[in-house]
Amino acid sequence: IHRNLALRNILVFAWDAVEGEVRVKVADFGLSKEGQYYYSGSAAVPVRWTAPEALRNRKRFSVKSDVYSLGVVVWELLGFAQDMPHWEEQDESLAAQKICEGVLSLRQPSGSDDRIWNIAERCLVREPRERPTFECLLSELQERVTEHQRARNQAAAEER
Repeated sequence: IHRNLALRNILVFAWDAVEGEVRVKVADFGLSKEGQYYYSGSAAVPVRWTAPEALRNRKRFSVKSDVYSLGVVVWELLGFAQDMPHWEEQDESLAAQKICEGVLSLRQPSGSDDRIWNIAERCLVREPRERPTFECLLSELQERVTEHQRARNQAAAEER
C-alpha cells in the first residue's frame, strides 16, 4: 500500500514524443506499508488525496484506498494540475471532514476526455468495495491506449 499516491509523486521516466509513449515511476514510498494498515490519529496524511475511509475514525488504508488516490491523480492530470484537489476548502481539517461526509467531491475538469474521467469516477466511489482493482484499471487503460494508437495510425494513413 503506497498511502501517498499523488501527481507530485509520479515521475516521468521516459518520453518518446514520436511514438507517443510515456513511462512513469511512482516515487516517495515513505508512507508505504504492506497489507492493510491502520494509523494512529496523530500521523500526518495527505488529506486531499486520501480515501474517505482512511480519513474516518478507523483510519484504515488498503489497496482500495490507493485506488481512490489514483482517481485523484487522474483528476489532476485531466485538469493539467491547475488546481489542488478540493481547492474550494482551504482548511485541511474541514476538507477531511467534508470528504468523509461526501460534501466535497471532485468534478470532471472541463474539456477532459469522458472515457478517462469515467475511469477516475469509478476510482473515487465512496464505497471501497465498489472501486475497481488495479488489474481491472490496467486492462481498461491498455484498451484506451490501443484505441488511441489505432486512431493515430488511421489518421496518419489518411494523410498519405
